[in-house]
Amino acid sequence: MWCSTIQAPAAAKTRRRGKSHGSGLSAFAAAHAPAAGNTGTVSRGLTLLELLIVLTILVALGTLIVPTMGYLGRRSQSLAARENLYRLQDLIVNRYWADMGELPRPAVDENDQVIEPDRFDHPQLRYLFVNPDRAADPDDPFIYQKSVNMLSGRTWQGPYLSHTGARYTVTDTSTDGSGTGFTDRYGEDGDPAVLDAWGRPIVLQVPDGNATDMPNGNGEFTQAQIRRLHARLVSAGPNGRIETPVDRLMPTQAERGDDIVLFLFRYDEHGPDFLSLEEE
Repeated sequence: MWCSTIQAPAAAKTRRRGKSHGSGLSAFAAAHAPAAGNTGTVSRGLTLLELLIVLTILVALGTLIVPTMGYLGRRSQSLAARENLYRLQDLIVNRYWADMGELPRPAVDENDQVIEPDRFDHPQLRYLFVNPDRAADPDDPFIYQKSVNMLSGRTWQGPYLSHTGARYTVTDTSTDGSGTGFTDRYGEDGDPAVLDAWGRPIVLQVPDGNATDMPNGNGEFTQAQIRRLHARLVSAGPNGRIETPVDRLMPTQAERGDDIVLFLFRYDEHGPDFLSLEEE
């Protein structure tokens, strides 16, 4: 009994000492614990040298990527323009020609004179949208119209294209070929037009009768048939100028400049498709 009364205060003192020691450790840990969200690592900014290295790498990559992207952009435009020409070719050869028996061009009277006043006698894509036999004056009942002759089989069943609002504009009135090439040969101001990938009208070109490479002996073909055989669709290309000469049946690539050309009825002897066939 006496020993118990002596040891009890010692146990209590031990407990108080342990409690005091634990509280000190907790306070120390709390004071030195990392803040919430901090992993305990110390971050530092990039040095000026490191920034310069990163910028140098980015500039080097830019010099490689920018030209590549520019080339891909030009390439995609050329492919889109050529695809438009192929669609027009199919439309003219397989639909318009089947209905009208000729290329889209102004109608002529019994004397082979163009009915529409001041209209150039040359194929024009306008007539994919407008009936050539009624274009001069649709209200004149006495005007000569081939389409009324059902025996001829000539029946315009257009419009063959939906008009998106694009219009042809004559921007070249020069006589020396130094202009844009968009002359009244291919249409008049305000004519409905089909645009290429650069937003310029596609034109239908038939060589002149005085073409420098016209064969001396026409053989079984007339000059008109030879000219029609070399009819082609032309996109002015990136520079916006029609450079393909009208006095050549089969212009070379150098003569075409950057024009994109697609012949309607024959192979292009200077085009990529024909060259690949020759290589095979």
